[in-house]
Amino acid sequence: MKSHAPLFNGFLMLLVLALVAGCGTTAERQRKKEKSNLRIHAETGGQGGMSSAISVIRSAPVLLNIEREPLLDEHNVEGATVEEQRGGFVIRIKFDRQGSWILERATVVNRGRHLAIHSDFGTARWLAAPLVTGKNSTGEMVFTPDCTREEADRMVRGLNNVVRKLKRKENWPFPRSVDP
Repeated sequence: MKSHAPLFNGFLMLLVLALVAGCGTTAERQRKKEKSNLRIHAETGGQGGMSSAISVIRSAPVLLNIEREPLLDEHNVEGATVEEQRGGFVIRIKFDRQGSWILERATVVNRGRHLAIHSDFGTARWLAAPLVTGKNSTGEMVFTPDCTREEADRMVRGLNNVVRKLKRKENWPFPRSVDP
C-alpha cells in the first residue's frame, strides 16, 4: 500500500506559506485603496458671493478670503512626492500640461497673493497658503504642509492612487493618439 502523506504535507506547506505571505500584503492593499483629493484656490481681495473666508496654519492661523472655485485639482496632477528638506519635509506636486499652464497663469495674475491648498486625506484640512512671489513656469508646486510626516505620506499616497485611477479612465477605452 502506498501512502500519499508526503504529497499531502507538501500541499499543506504551500497552503500555509500562501496564507502567511498573504497576511503581509494586507497593509499594502489597504494603502492602494487610500484616496486623497487636492484643491488649490486663489486668494481674492474682496468678500462676496464668490469667495469664502478660511483659516490656514493651525499653530499661527492666517485668515484669507479665497475664490470658491479651485484653480487646480487632482485632475491636473501627474504625481506627488514627500521630500526631505533641511529642518523638515515638503510636498512636491507635479502638474500635467494643462495644470502647468493654469499654474503659470495663476502665479502671474496673483502675484503678491496666496494660493490656498486644501486636501481631504481622511482628514479635510487646509495644508498651506504659499505666497506667490513671481511666475512659476516649472509645472511643479513645492510647499511645506501644516501636517505631520505620516499625514503627508498618507495624503501623497492617496493623491497618487487617485491620479493613477483618473489617468486609466482617461485612456479608456482607447489610449490617446500620438501625433506624428
